[in-house]
Amino acid sequence: MTHLGPSKAARLAKVFGVLKDLVASLPTAEEKQRTTESLTVLVEFLKEIQAHLDLIPTIEDTRSLTVALERLDSFLSKAEANPVLARAIGIEKPKPRPVQAVRPLPDPVRLQTIITELASFTIDQVRERLVSEDRYGLSDLRALAQKLGIRVQQRTARQALVGQIVTKLANTRGYQALSSTSDSNGPSR
Repeated sequence: MTHLGPSKAARLAKVFGVLKDLVASLPTAEEKQRTTESLTVLVEFLKEIQAHLDLIPTIEDTRSLTVALERLDSFLSKAEANPVLARAIGIEKPKPRPVQAVRPLPDPVRLQTIITELASFTIDQVRERLVSEDRYGLSDLRALAQKLGIRVQQRTARQALVGQIVTKLANTRGYQALSSTSDSNGPSR
């Protein structure tokens, strides 16, 4: 039997240590099975992607489609130029909509007069006055609502507009009354 020198013994011990580590890091049967299943799922996914890629047409496959689209575009251009043909295939140009009349801006002097006049009445009296069509026109109500910060829709009915204005005035007066009473009571804690 030969005696191994210190360097050979150390190298041999190192090799055995590496082999032990290698054996210890081998997967269990369960780990190996899960890894195989994962790889199978991945392979199936890649095959599915490949199948979808095969379904995508190429430029060569669509040459006839490109020619057909160009012919259709040329035909539609001719049809637009010919009113009879356009009407026959249903592509006639829509008739222009009539331009809506622009509402004149409210007279600021009249608007201020209305605001001043309404300030001296109770909320019920304000409602009665605003409902009266002979006193205030719809344009006056819209201008008043806009001045009070109320969003006015084009088709808002007179009664709805009066209700919004009266509510806004009542709320404003209520806030002012609360503010003046809290100011007169002194600072609150």
